[in-house]
Amino acid sequence: MNFPPKLSTRMDLMERFIVKGGVIIHDPDTTWISPILSQIGKGTVIYPNTYLVANDTDSFIGRDCQIGPNAFLREWFIVENNVKIGFGAEVVRSKIGEGTKIPHFCHVGDAIIGRGCNIAAGVIFCNFDGATKNTTIVEDDVFIGSGTMLIPSAKRGLRLGKCCFIAALSRINRDVPPGVLVIMKNEEQYIKKGRRVVKENGKWKIISHAEYYADFMNGQPPPDGV
Repeated sequence: MNFPPKLSTRMDLMERFIVKGGVIIHDPDTTWISPILSQIGKGTVIYPNTYLVANDTDSFIGRDCQIGPNAFLREWFIVENNVKIGFGAEVVRSKIGEGTKIPHFCHVGDAIIGRGCNIAAGVIFCNFDGATKNTTIVEDDVFIGSGTMLIPSAKRGLRLGKCCFIAALSRINRDVPPGVLVIMKNEEQYIKKGRRVVKENGKWKIISHAEYYADFMNGQPPPDGV
């Protein structure tokens, strides 16, 4: 078993996760994991100043994740395999799908996020309207640009369709169809017409309808998100 340099040796975390589970906790002296959280998958790395405060036995973190530094996961959370939750991110009452990245400075509350998404810096899930906590659903392979606010309604919540692309500094308060590019203009949400968003080899690409239909007519299978 290989420990990274300067790994602390607080015995409870050593016994529960490092020795038995193959988890790397860089600094147990600045890491707090609630006793009710019993499952953190093998190969997951917990960086310093991270708090995992579960109050539900269904909460877990999958394999090969990166959590922290300075991350805060609380109440209940389901984090699937190969997820990155980075510096200054807070996750509360949410499910994060496999391979999704939430690198830094985000608040994710009352959300269900699919696989392969990218939640850029400063994205806020505006889940509380002053009276109720409201849910946002983000389908697979969605890109959300920096500084975006997602504002679900109390009646219907908010849904972002598969492989859509939300430009930076957007304010989204209506559902977004799959595979479209959304930007803000004069503080109004609108869909960039004549464009589709696809994800190829782990990267998002904006193509014209003409490009897509040309490929389709030539027998090419539609890419993800179309």
